Amino acid sequence: MANVPVEASLKRSRDFAFVGVLCIAGLIIRAVIAFNSGLSADEGSFLQVVDLPSWREIVGFLRLHESHPPVFYFLVRWWMAFTGGGVNGALWLAIVNSAVIVPASYAAGRSLYSPRAGVVAATLTAFSPALSEYGAQVRPYGLLPLLALASCYWMISAIQRGGFSRWAMYAVATLLMLYTHNWGWVVAVGEHCGAISLMISIPQGKRFSLLKRWVGVWLVILTVFSVWAGTFLYQVSHAGHSAIVVSRPLDAVVLVLFGIYQFAATMVSGTLIHGRMVALTGAIFAVIAASIFFFIARRREMPIGAGERGKGSRENESASRAIAVIIFGALTTAIILSTRSNLLLPRCLNTLGPLAILFVAGWLASQRLTGARPIAVGFGAGLVAVSLVSLYEVARTPRSNAREVASIIDAAAAPNDLLILAPEWYAASFNLYSRLPVEQIDFPYSGKTRITDFANVWMRVTDSAPLVAIERKIVEARRENRRVWFVSERHYLERISQQAVANAASLHEPAPFSVLRVNQIRDILVREYGRGDSIAVTGMRPRYDYLRAHLFSPN
Repeated sequence: MANVPVEASLKRSRDFAFVGVLCIAGLIIRAVIAFNSGLSADEGSFLQVVDLPSWREIVGFLRLHESHPPVFYFLVRWWMAFTGGGVNGALWLAIVNSAVIVPASYAAGRSLYSPRAGVVAATLTAFSPALSEYGAQVRPYGLLPLLALASCYWMISAIQRGGFSRWAMYAVATLLMLYTHNWGWVVAVGEHCGAISLMISIPQGKRFSLLKRWVGVWLVILTVFSVWAGTFLYQVSHAGHSAIVVSRPLDAVVLVLFGIYQFAATMVSGTLIHGRMVALTGAIFAVIAASIFFFIARRREMPIGAGERGKGSRENESASRAIAVIIFGALTTAIILSTRSNLLLPRCLNTLGPLAILFVAGWLASQRLTGARPIAVGFGAGLVAVSLVSLYEVARTPRSNAREVASIIDAAAAPNDLLILAPEWYAASFNLYSRLPVEQIDFPYSGKTRITDFANVWMRVTDSAPLVAIERKIVEARRENRRVWFVSERHYLERISQQAVANAASLHEPAPFSVLRVNQIRDILVREYGRGDSIAVTGMRPRYDYLRAHLFSPN
């Protein structure tokens, strides 16, 4: 018996050492992805806001021209001031933020389930394609899943075990989540559903007391958030992407199925979803279904109160049920809200990634008690294998080629050249790397943009005055025998039908009109100069920004 504490201590030390290795692996993976290419347009826009002269101006811009709360902007601003700034410094902050999810997942899994579950959770988190991909960007998408995990963990822990410190940690984590991204409210809705599922399993004598604590904590959260509430409501009303149109019952069914599939596929393979990933995802979920069936069949044979840390099986099951309900509630909320403003489901649902991993880790660790250990081991190994294949794809695929296009144009441009970039938001990343001393127009603006404004986009893209002005400029450049560089994203260079434009007009959807304007600018250039020379950019097709450059010469 005297050796039991020693063995437990040795096992704990081995677990800590293994998780430490996983942390290093997760850090390296995210660093490789982060530095594989230049920043995307969204990252460039983020740094434009961070680089505003004062904290007050950052808040002022976010209030009226963006759709995000300020926490991650403030964090990056402070970090860049502390370290001396630079794109690489901002990337390293995002990388470290994302890698912290690995030990956090281990701690949550160990606390809610068992040390084994903690190790499994840390392993899956370290090699998660979606968490690695989004966590390697200078955006809040690496910090938000960490805060969502912390918020949900402290909620479950506070309800199950009580204590002022746990409730306080829940309030702090939730406030940070809500002040990091508006998608935090999607998780908050799921948490309310999860809290109900937890309280149902608690004896009636304690239920009312817990309900009072829950209401009290949320009164504190709402009181502190009220400082930002007016801005939040303004952003909800004026910002965001165009809604997913649901006009028939069939559309609603398709959207629900798409949301469920998107969540599952994103968790397994990230955004690079192709044929073999679909097949592997289907195989994994077939194993899940078979294992659930096996679990139900053997349910009566499960030992009561078994667990590596002596925790009751009821507490473990209630934690799993709460996590599942949180995920379901948040997923349902995201799908419903997307009919009003598209929440970009892959990125939004990535917030739930650590929770999904925690649920799977708890389930895998519990299968040894049901006699289903071979199935669990096979499922876990298959999940890691799919993650590694997906990570390879993510790590070698650049997210943007803005850096490369800027370098090519910088090397070939002449002092009197004119550069037109459309639409204007791609200038945020292009201008980070371009050092051209030439005249530049970031359409629909008349010159080079200083910061990307996401307010009144519909009015800007439908206004014909900037098109008339740029036509005049192109005609003048042709008369002066100046060359014109035309830079746009590949999607915007595709032809758009009149029907698509008409549909966009009826829905006030700006994206198709932006495509129309880019095509109109190109048509003016072809009319004045003839067909331009396409400037080929070597390398793989990027995940997000695929810029193409065309040179129009007088000769």
